[in-house]
Amino acid sequence: MDLRKLRTGEWIALASGVALIVALFLPWYGDQGDTASGWASLTVIDVVLCVCALFGIAQWFLTAQQPTSAVPLAVAGLGAWAGILATILTLIRVIDAPADGAVVGRDVEVTGEAAVFEATVPWVVVADGVVVESGFANSAEGQRFSPFSFTVTLEPGEYVVRVAEDDPSGGEGRPPFTDDKRITVTG
Repeated sequence: MDLRKLRTGEWIALASGVALIVALFLPWYGDQGDTASGWASLTVIDVVLCVCALFGIAQWFLTAQQPTSAVPLAVAGLGAWAGILATILTLIRVIDAPADGAVVGRDVEVTGEAAVFEATVPWVVVADGVVVESGFANSAEGQRFSPFSFTVTLEPGEYVVRVAEDDPSGGEGRPPFTDDKRITVTG
């Protein structure tokens, strides 16, 4: 291993990768001691973020280890694509609370941020594949990421809360982005 081969970019990739992995263990959502880490609140996105961080660490290691630059450059290219995917997945994540897998009371407050057409955020609550509640929330602004919230009262049980973009095209465009959270309602 030759640390003299490492340039500023590799050191930044290493520091960023380590910082991202550490950040996943820190509180991301919640208030006053009732918080959820990145691992607890991001469902599958946390794995994508971890893989993205590992690409940065691998680039540093392989640059120092390999005699030629082919392997580190390939890892850097793949890492760039992983970073793009991680950024997109993180940006389309809509629901802030409740966290996926949360145990909540009967009055479920759902909060998040969305950039939606005409500030309309459609939502449904699904139990065993059947929609049991549905409605719309309004975000503070249309076409910009802005906060929304709504409260729904549910009987005890297991549910999926799904928030989506509005689809003004009537199905003619791409499918709308959705964000699902599994919750358990207790009495």
